[in-house]
Amino acid sequence: MGADGVVDGEDDVGGGLSVQYFENFAAEETALARTDLAVANFHKVVADLWLLDDDASKRTRTNHATRLSALDDRFRTETEKVGRTAYAAERAITGYLDHVAPARR
Repeated sequence: MGADGVVDGEDDVGGGLSVQYFENFAAEETALARTDLAVANFHKVVADLWLLDDDASKRTRTNHATRLSALDDRFRTETEKVGRTAYAAERAITGYLDHVAPARR
């Protein structure tokens, strides 16, 4: 704690926690970029995120297939940009959720 009663670093506008968050985020993204990911593994991640019951209705199966197709397209696009990595998978899924998936209210 400094003489002014503020814990050292707390008055560091734009630093401290923000810098630490960015450094952690950058390290995680770098690790993802260095992790190869096959299409089958991408499908496994998608299947874990969006479960499909064996007794799902035709409508649910159609929606699931449409989602998988959209995610595959995004993954293919991202792999062309950054390689077939976990980072590409993250970007594909995030892009789908941010821009394609219907918003629930």
